[in-house]
Amino acid sequence: MSIAKNDVMQSFPTTAKQEEIIELIKQRLLGRCNCSDDWFSKGVVCEVMTTAEKGWKTGRIRLQLQFDDTVQAENEVSQG
Repeated sequence: MSIAKNDVMQSFPTTAKQEEIIELIKQRLLGRCNCSDDWFSKGVVCEVMTTAEKGWKTGRIRLQLQFDDTVQAENEVSQG
């Protein structure tokens, strides 16, 4: 499930649109390190050590916001 740009999300104690939450995350996390918006768009180039390929593998790290509505369903099942 993806959240459209204008969808409103309710979070205790206020509501916020997806783009507002992403902007808050950018301010809190990326504001401390002078990082670019690339973390949320095309990603940032990095390398990881893999055991399967026995060496470094180049790729990108990308942050994204994901809405998971299974938490409410799980709570309803455990309470029911």
